[in-house]
Amino acid sequence: MEAVIWVEELDHAGRVRLRHRVAGRRARIGRAYAADVLIDDAYVSPLHLEVELLEDGGLTLRDLGSANGSQLDGRPFEQVITASDCTVRIGESLLRLRSAAHTVPAAVLGRQRDWLGLLRGRWVPLLLVLATLGVIAGEQWLDRLDPTQLASELGQLLAIMGGLQLWALLWAGFSRLLLHRNEFGRHLAIGSLALLLWIAGNELLDLLEYAWLGGLFGFVLRLLLFAGLGFALLFAHLRLTSRVTDRRLATIVAIQVGFGLSCFLLLQYIDSDRFDSEPAYDSRIAPLPAGWLPADGIDEFFADSEALKQEADEAAKQP
Repeated sequence: MEAVIWVEELDHAGRVRLRHRVAGRRARIGRAYAADVLIDDAYVSPLHLEVELLEDGGLTLRDLGSANGSQLDGRPFEQVITASDCTVRIGESLLRLRSAAHTVPAAVLGRQRDWLGLLRGRWVPLLLVLATLGVIAGEQWLDRLDPTQLASELGQLLAIMGGLQLWALLWAGFSRLLLHRNEFGRHLAIGSLALLLWIAGNELLDLLEYAWLGGLFGFVLRLLLFAGLGFALLFAHLRLTSRVTDRRLATIVAIQVGFGLSCFLLLQYIDSDRFDSEPAYDSRIAPLPAGWLPADGIDEFFADSEALKQEADEAAKQP
């Protein structure tokens, strides 16, 4: 078998960012262009580390007089012999060293469908945002039918657009941090699509409740809509920020959504129980007793008022 040394650059979570293949039994790692493996790290010396592949498959690691030293499994060294599968830190970079004889696990059966690839187009996020804002604007216009409120409606639309962008920016930051990929467009498309489906679903449920549904059944349908959209929204966002399989990711999101629904139903039950336990008051309007109201007519009422006013004025003049 040809002598080959594989050098893998890892991120902070231990996932592979880059792989470098070096043919031969020696590989020099550093920041200089004379190195066999070039590492873009300011804390790495020009020629930092030398790796030698031994006949038995082991590795000899030599620090080439670097400024910040080298560490094997957290321990500094100058020269050490280790197995062909080891992790070395030089500067701020974490490297994993392997030979071509390293075995990999069997392939996972099945294939994950990249259904989020439908949102990869350049214009898809923009079209979904415009469609969502258009639906919201149309709904507000039909509800109010008041042209004088145009400024406030535009302000609400701008606030919704800003909220969508902040939401997408938050998830895009996670994608950049964990996977080193820019997914702002797809996160924006996911948030816009979820909001659009939520508005459409609520309008449909309002129509059904007005027609023949209502009560507990309507509440259950609205709760199912909220749970389904919440599950799809979290699943899609997490799908773009992690390397977890779809089945495991669906299990994690289902547990989170179930926990959220349980908390919501518990709060609803507490509020309803507290409302039912409050003392009841008789709020019926009953006629006043006959003796409470004057029996005189309107003329007598005003005459009495004038008399009372004169008596009050005379009383005020007395010392």
